[in-house]
Amino acid sequence: DENMWVTIKLWTDYGAVLSKSLVLIERNSFRIELADLFDLFETGQYVTGWLEIVADRPGLAGNVELRLNDQNMTQLPLQVLNRKEFLFGHVAEGFGIETGLALVNPGASDVDVEMEVYNTEGELTGTSQFVIPAESHVSQLLSELVPELGEQVGGYIKLFSSDDIVGIELFYKQDLE
Repeated sequence: DENMWVTIKLWTDYGAVLSKSLVLIERNSFRIELADLFDLFETGQYVTGWLEIVADRPGLAGNVELRLNDQNMTQLPLQVLNRKEFLFGHVAEGFGIETGLALVNPGASDVDVEMEVYNTEGELTGTSQFVIPAESHVSQLLSELVPELGEQVGGYIKLFSSDDIVGIELFYKQDLE
């Protein structure tokens, strides 16, 4: 059998875990809105959380699209490797731009995180320490995680965790356009 069984879980910030299993036919694509997949109805509120996608064998490739409104969209590749160290290659804080980080702890234990922010000369400009609870995530602006940072365009972020996590970096215009 060349088909792949895939389970998609939506771990919401409200404590609910929604789960759907489906079969993907080899060499075919699949596209569906989360609202349709999980029978979510318009309530006027955002559903926040994180996705876990598990396949019964290797070979799943794809991306996830995130949309804030009709004008803003980004695509992210499916993350396949958890790790303990990250290097995010740019900082954009100021002049109407903000950096956002989304970090997921899919594990059964809390994870300690240390973050260091450097400028373009390699000088440390801010640090932060925080915990990501088990089976949870942190999605915040860099200015929320490192309040003393101030305006900085350029540089990089180093992140170290006590156990494997998944992380992405996103950039936003403050007016969300």
